[in-house]
Amino acid sequence: MNRETVAAERFVARDAAGRGRGTLTVLDGLPTLVLAEGGNKVRISAAINANGAATVFLAGSDGIPRMELCVDAKGTLAGLRMYRGDGKQTALLGTIGGQGFLALADSNGDRINLSGDQLRELLARL
Repeated sequence: MNRETVAAERFVARDAAGRGRGTLTVLDGLPTLVLAEGGNKVRISAAINANGAATVFLAGSDGIPRMELCVDAKGTLAGLRMYRGDGKQTALLGTIGGQGFLALADSNGDRINLSGDQLRELLARL
């Protein structure tokens, strides 16, 4: 390491009052970034898991995750999930092995799944 490098297993960013607002950590060899607002409510988190998948969560000011963006290690599976305030998934847009898909859920949790020809047909109508 050169003298301009700072190295540690955990970095904490603090505001003027000394409250932790962000951390960059390495747990079990895996990097994690967490950004929070007042009251320690996590708003953004990003991590790479043991299988090599990368995931980013975005939360509302209440700290409840509302969006998740993920991709597997090989890049063959990628998706964007959206959640409502109670944590239930309402939408999923993704791709598996080059095949796109869309899933939507109503307030009861009933889902509509579209992929392949169904999705192409729907998009052609727009």
